[in-house]
Amino acid sequence: MHSIKPVAHDAPRVLVLMAIFNGARWLGEQLDSILGQERVHVTFFAADDGSVDGSVALVEQRMGSRLAAPVLQGVGRQLGAAGNFLRLLREARLEGHDFVALADQDDVWLPRRLSQAAARLASTGADGYSSDALAFWPDGRKRRLGKAHPQRRFDHLFEPAGPGCTYVLTVALARALQQELTREPQRFDGIGYHDWLVYAFARTHAFRWHIDAEPGVLYRQHGQNELGANFGAGGISRRWGRLTSGWFRQQVLQVGGLWPGDHSGLAARMRRLAWRDRFWLAWAARHCRRRLRDQLALAAMLLLRVLR
Repeated sequence: MHSIKPVAHDAPRVLVLMAIFNGARWLGEQLDSILGQERVHVTFFAADDGSVDGSVALVEQRMGSRLAAPVLQGVGRQLGAAGNFLRLLREARLEGHDFVALADQDDVWLPRRLSQAAARLASTGADGYSSDALAFWPDGRKRRLGKAHPQRRFDHLFEPAGPGCTYVLTVALARALQQELTREPQRFDGIGYHDWLVYAFARTHAFRWHIDAEPGVLYRQHGQNELGANFGAGGISRRWGRLTSGWFRQQVLQVGGLWPGDHSGLAARMRRLAWRDRFWLAWAARHCRRRLRDQLALAAMLLLRVLR
């Protein structure tokens, strides 16, 4: 078990939200890395999605007095990672905290992951933070996930700001999002990725977002990742299937339809996808993805009618 170091009284106060589902195999290491965060006060709030492997008991035993509230129990049907995180964001008690961080159950946080995020948010004046991550495999391999590319006008409609496990929000952003999620929760049914939704909300509601090139998270890769890093045949195959099945386009349309903005014309073209729309969207791809390689791939998939 990790030894907890003393923290200054005026250190940032961070509420960590974790969605849990049968993660006992990795939870201990991740919880220790959260408890070992330097220069921040950490409290913890978790929601379980029907685990049967003792995950809830492990969280309760390991986190002890750091629990902000009892672990939310399953609701009788599986919500999935996105639904479980949205549940946490709706029900979290934000009073007394400066920041809210999202945590996956199977990663490992570097010791200054939270203090680094708090410092970047303070220095940039942003309300949302994400970062590069270091993907790692059981055989010891590591590979950097580079996400710190310049933000584009419509990138929030087509992708998240990076892995949700790197997200840290100011309480101002978290509270605004919480109010939105609570007002009409049924509007968010079918959202595939909570991190995409959080980023889109921030960008469409005039909250600034900072993407940090300095990794703070070791992003574990294993057979049970919901999506995982975009490396190797498995990661590429999963993403290809979502692009060619119509799932990705449906998500773009759902996210784009949640809040008004200057993207209504783009959304209408994505809905029709006639030839003239495909050409227009291919030309506009430079505004829709942050990385040049992804811009070119999106344009090619539109023109070749791969994107359904």
